[in-house]
Amino acid sequence: MRAGTSAGSVGSGVLVLLLVSIGSAAHAQSGPASQASTAAGALFDKGRQYLAAGKYAEACAAFERSQQLDPQLGTLFNLATCHAHLGKLATAWGEFHDIAQRDPNKTRRGAAAREADRLAPRLPRLVIKLDPPVADATVTSNGVDVGALLGVESPVDLGDYAIAARAPGYADAQSHAKITDEGKTVVVAIALARPVVEAPPPAPPVAEPPVPGGPSPATPPSGRAAGRPRLGIAALAGGGALLAGGLVLGKLASDRWNAARSVCGSSLDCATPGDLARAQAYTDQARLRGNLSTGMIVAGAAVAATGVYLWLRAPSPAAQSARLIPYAAPTGAGIALEGRL
Repeated sequence: MRAGTSAGSVGSGVLVLLLVSIGSAAHAQSGPASQASTAAGALFDKGRQYLAAGKYAEACAAFERSQQLDPQLGTLFNLATCHAHLGKLATAWGEFHDIAQRDPNKTRRGAAAREADRLAPRLPRLVIKLDPPVADATVTSNGVDVGALLGVESPVDLGDYAIAARAPGYADAQSHAKITDEGKTVVVAIALARPVVEAPPPAPPVAEPPVPGGPSPATPPSGRAAGRPRLGIAALAGGGALLAGGLVLGKLASDRWNAARSVCGSSLDCATPGDLARAQAYTDQARLRGNLSTGMIVAGAAVAATGVYLWLRAPSPAAQSARLIPYAAPTGAGIALEGRL
């Protein structure tokens, strides 16, 4: 019911003032009044003043307090009118509907029924769904248990709604709904999920404390020491390849020396200038290949020697597994086997 929006609102306002007068008279004619009913009557009159001035929040506060002190259907009617003006449409509709069902005052009962019918198309509705359904789940909306209303289009007031669900063995779930439009239905689905249980990390191994004065725990070889066998093998392979290449070039150099001798003899005493040129070419080729052969053999030997050194320096499996070491203790001296066999 919006103030000043239509002629129907004006007529409704006149009806409200008429019913307010009836309610006020009911308070005045109640006979010897208790202190609570006297205060309720004063608050009712204050609510009338606020309502006539369009101060609906103040009017609602006065009528609510009056109703708490001395419940009256006339006060409830005026309270419902305030709630309708403040956008609490579902609250107002429920109050008008209640009056229409049980008020012995025929005039006020009919007015409440008409107001409820007029508000019905404007009611926003909220549908809360728990998907999938969970037994023993508790669902609340703004802290109020709404488990019995799951899946039902329930009239609600305009405003914000915090929806929460919980159930044994499930992680709590939350959702939110903002109701801003009259006559619209808002659907909120909320789901409960099993909590993810992370496996605990494995416990670190417990090292046995060393015996005082005894052998120290075996220390695994470092990364550099562990890599020495591989480097030694690679060096041996490379040195062997260089040696093989040097030997091949040595054989080719020897073949060229033999070719030069076949042209001019062992003393390289050539009969013609052409033979001398051929012999000289063979000699140059033999000298070049010989030099290359010598360099490769020397380099191959050096690389192979390095490989042998690395291989010999690498810790052997036996050395890594167990060793005999002397030790001294307060009770005497001895030899201990360190590591494992």
